[in-house]
Amino acid sequence: MEKVYQTKEGKTIWVLLIFLTIINLFMFNERIMFLPYIALVIFVCALFLSYEFKMKDNTLAYRVILFGLVIVKKEATASEIKEIYFVNLRGVPNVLIKPSKGMRWKLAKFNPDTYADDVYAFAEQHGIKKNELNGYQPNYKKDNNI
Repeated sequence: MEKVYQTKEGKTIWVLLIFLTIINLFMFNERIMFLPYIALVIFVCALFLSYEFKMKDNTLAYRVILFGLVIVKKEATASEIKEIYFVNLRGVPNVLIKPSKGMRWKLAKFNPDTYADDVYAFAEQHGIKKNELNGYQPNYKKDNNI
C-alpha cells in the first residue's frame, strides 16, 4: 500500500527576505547590482516549493517540487537506510532519515500528521535502527501506556 504525505515551504521567512532584498535594491547603490536581483528570484521561487514523501512496501521516496517540476528526487529501500531519528520539537514530530549513502532527509510538518508514526512503524517492520530524541514517542505507544 502506498502512502503519500505533502507539505509546502513556510512563507514568513521568504516574504521577509524578499522585503529586505527590495529595500536593498532601492536604498543602496552597489557596483554589483545583479546580485540582489538573483537573490530576489531565488526567494520568490522558494515561496513555491513543495515537498512530497511516499512510503511503499519497502521503499521511501522524497521529492522537492518547484512549479510542478521535480527538482530533487531521492529514493531508498529499507536495506539502504542506516538509521532514523525521531525528534519531538515543541510538540511537533520531526523525522531525520539517514541513508547509508548520501545526505539525510528531514521530514517536518507533513500532512496528514501521522507521517512520523507511519515511518516509525516502517522502521520497526524492516528492522531499521531508531533513535527517539527529546521525549518522542509514537502515538500508538502513548495510547498503550495509558
